[in-house]
Amino acid sequence: YSEHGLEFCNPFTNEVHDLPVTNDYFYSLCISAPPSSPDCMVVAFSDKGIYIHFVHGEQTWRLVSRDNDNDDDDDDDDDDDGDDDDDDDYDLAFNFPTLYGRDLYALRDDGKVHVLKKFTFKQFHSVSS
Repeated sequence: YSEHGLEFCNPFTNEVHDLPVTNDYFYSLCISAPPSSPDCMVVAFSDKGIYIHFVHGEQTWRLVSRDNDNDDDDDDDDDDDGDDDDDDDYDLAFNFPTLYGRDLYALRDDGKVHVLKKFTFKQFHSVSS
């Protein structure tokens, strides 16, 4: 974090990208490729869910998962009334996120592995933070 928001820096090239502003606190982040790659995406974990930002796309974070389960149900259609009730918070924390191809693996604090398979744009919906 910088005093003005999130920045993404490649220490080898000194290339810096400002990430979209968010009101959420991300406790863990991972990247898929160097920032110069057209496929570069940033995956962020917060108490509200798992978000993705495509570095060379729209300047938004996209919510890709809000459920704690590892099933294939699409729970992203939950009512999002914009309030910050604790009922919407994740019960779990995610650690050591790893991207393999378009799949995301993250160790949950209960010892299980959370998997999001083959990200596609149709899975995402924009969120305003």
